[in-house]
This record gives sequence, structure tokens and C-alpha cells, in this order.
Amino acid sequence: TDIAKGLKRVATIFTSSSPVDGRQRVLIIFTDGMIQDAGTDKDIMVQAKQELDGLSVQTFGIVVRRFSQHTQTDVDAEATLKPIVSLPQTEHFLNLQIDEIPDKALNGLCDPNGPWGHLIVPVQTPAQAGVHHPCQNYIAKTTCAADTGCTWSDALTACLKNVCVGHCDKAVCEKEASTECVWDTTLQECFKKPPGCPHTDEMNCDNDANCMWNANTLQCVPLPCNY
Repeated sequence: TDIAKGLKRVATIFTSSSPVDGRQRVLIIFTDGMIQDAGTDKDIMVQAKQELDGLSVQTFGIVVRRFSQHTQTDVDAEATLKPIVSLPQTEHFLNLQIDEIPDKALNGLCDPNGPWGHLIVPVQTPAQAGVHHPCQNYIAKTTCAADTGCTWSDALTACLKNVCVGHCDKAVCEKEASTECVWDTTLQECFKKPPGCPHTDEMNCDNDANCMWNANTLQCVPLPCNY
């Protein structure tokens, strides 16, 4: 597999264009064999990688293998692809069969709970920081419910990712049948609507799993994600 000229072309495209709405720049490299650029082409590849790193492009790599077991061909491909992906390499690299690629890589690019989504979706403010925690890490209903990327399942007694975070498009987000999603115009992301806290007294507010009493303003406010 030769990728030098392709990497150079990508670097040129990103250099001549401006990021849209502050979104991350992402490159995904697929290969089913060793990266074999040599001589002048290898120099071009190294220079292109430096340019991409300088542009803060998130470079991911996928080795596409034929069998469920890893063959020597797959191992050799890994060894040549990993040095090209972004750091940390272990979080920017996957070795998958072709049928696994949609579910284990591509479908979760906009999902902060996905294998790569948490690297792509930026943390902009402390209020949104909870969105980027893997939902399964929350073991309490209160902290799960406070995260705008997660939903608590009483049936499973587990914290699950919310349907909203998978919507990358404003129109799709706002058409969510459950009407529980809201589009964040600043972050250009889809989140679940934060729970309302209509309580006017401290006791009822504190008894609500989604709320907390602000002693400074004497108001009932949504429980922050990092509480």
C-alpha cells in the first residue's frame, strides 16, 4: 500500500481550507497490507504527516483484515500504519474485519461515547464536560442523568448513551421522534434536553435526582455533569 501522495493531497486540502464552525479535522487511513512507501515517497509521507500534525488533524488508522484471527500480514500492516496515526497511537488505531468497520468505527465518529468519538468531539466548557465521559462509567442514576450524553435505564440498572449524541446533523437532531434532543449551536452537537428543575424550595429540589439547590442564588438548578 502506497499512501505518500494521498497524504500530501490531504495536507494540501486542509491547508487551503478553514475549519467549519470549529469542527475537528479528521483523516482515516484504511489498509489491508504494509505501508510500502520508500525513498522519495517516504520523505513525502513524513513531510505530509508533519503538516497534518501541525494542522491538528486527527489521523486514525484501520487495518482491514480478512479473517477473525490476526495473520502475519495484519501484524506487518499494524507495524507500518501505527507510526502514521495521531498520538496516543493505541486510541487512534483499530484492526477490524470489513463487516465490523461501520459499527466499531464509523458509526460512532460523532458519538462522544464511541471508541473515536471521545477524541473528536471537543470539550468546550465545564458544563459540557460530562458529555464526554463513557456512559457505562456512571454507576449512579443521578450522575448518569446529569450527563447530557447519557440516559439511565431502570430496566437494565445501567447508564446508556443517549440517542441524541449520535445525530451529527441539526435537522436530524431536531426531528428526533422523542423530541428529547436539542441542537447546541455553539458546539454544533446534538444533546438531550437538560432536565427541568421547577422546585422553589430546597427540600423538594434536593429530593429530585436531577437537581441541586444553589445556596447562593436560592434557586433549584440542574445537577452539573461533574457533580
